[in-house]
Amino acid sequence: MKHLCKCGGLIAKGSKTKCKPCDAEYKWYWTNKKRFNLDKETLDRMFIEQKGCCKICQKPFTGQRPCVDHCHTTNKVRGLLCSSCNKGLGHFFDNQEFLNNAINYLQEE
Repeated sequence: MKHLCKCGGLIAKGSKTKCKPCDAEYKWYWTNKKRFNLDKETLDRMFIEQKGCCKICQKPFTGQRPCVDHCHTTNKVRGLLCSSCNKGLGHFFDNQEFLNNAINYLQEE
């Protein structure tokens, strides 16, 4: 007899109650609750307010979980970003001067 998740999917190996997609979703919500004290309702509201898109590039979050972007000094949450934009900010150390320099560089002919 196969065991099914509440969504109807097959229970993942090593899990007692969840399929892989439901387990990944649970872990995403749990991690963000632990790291930023954001409950499921707040994360869902942020997603809806951003229309399911990255706050920087405006591309939809299709097939990927959004990254919760935050200030590394205050831990204040700024919004949901795609992985590429989140990494981009990280490579610039969240430094506005560096980002402005990059914009100026791109505008040079």
